[in-house]
Amino acid sequence: MANNEYMVQRSGASCIKEAYLLFINNIKRIFLNTWKPVLVLCLVAGLGTLVLPPLFSANPMDLPQSELQAIGNYASTVFIPVVYEVVCCGVFFWILAHVQTMLTGGNLKENIRHSMKFYLASVAFYAGLFFLLNVIAYLAGLSLVRGGMPVGRLMYWLQIGWGIVGLLFLLQIPAYCYATVKCLRDRELKPFKAFGSCWWGGIRHWGFLFKVFFITGIITLIIDCVVFLPTAVILIASSVDAFGQLVMGDPSGLPSTFPVWQCLSIALSTFILAYVGIWLYLNFFYATCSLDVRDQKKREAKALAVQPVEALGTKSDYEEIK
Repeated sequence: MANNEYMVQRSGASCIKEAYLLFINNIKRIFLNTWKPVLVLCLVAGLGTLVLPPLFSANPMDLPQSELQAIGNYASTVFIPVVYEVVCCGVFFWILAHVQTMLTGGNLKENIRHSMKFYLASVAFYAGLFFLLNVIAYLAGLSLVRGGMPVGRLMYWLQIGWGIVGLLFLLQIPAYCYATVKCLRDRELKPFKAFGSCWWGGIRHWGFLFKVFFITGIITLIIDCVVFLPTAVILIASSVDAFGQLVMGDPSGLPSTFPVWQCLSIALSTFILAYVGIWLYLNFFYATCSLDVRDQKKREAKALAVQPVEALGTKSDYEEIK
């Protein structure tokens, strides 16, 4: 992994090709340097499913009897899964710190510390935004219900609103990946201060980054469908069983060891998907380096275009010589 090979201007397809070659040619080294944090991620992802609330924890026909009960139901349904995802992503950033050390060198402990600071900055930003959106949705929904809007119609519009928010979040992922590479690669950047500027820089290069994201996303989706298929079957069986118990009153038809198999399935899937995630990071690493070279060339071209004009001197200089 030679550091001087990255800073080259490339097309999106070339970035994907170079990332694939880098990953395949160094797969043994990547595995030996990352298997410990990947194993931790597998354990967290697998055992964490034991604390997740069931998909059908209450009768869907029972409406909350008070505002406090509605808030409590929503928090119990959303809070624990969000914490679960935050912890898993935090461990994955630990893995990325190992990958970045192989790419650009440096002290591993410092890279891990720097990676965690950036991740905390990301969590603070998105958590604040998520909390703000929830407060707005709650106050708007409360106002509309008190104004006479049926609850069913309110839920319909809330689902549309959250769908739009989800789409916007999906569209900004390329910019966030760009900011991640910038902050993890440049250790002199202060993550909490640089997150906003790097994220905005990704928005400016959104077209190029989206091409990389779209192509690699399709490949990743195909891999995920194959790898996650056994886990999906287990999760569907668990959900159908819970729904039958709650709504139909049927006894559970699953064995007592079913949660163990669910943990093992998710852990094994996570192990494979973790290395898919490393490959994705390499794609955006090459894309970010390519964009940096492009920006540098633009600045140099702009400086060369301005330099001859400055060499001519100002009007006052000409009059003084005359």
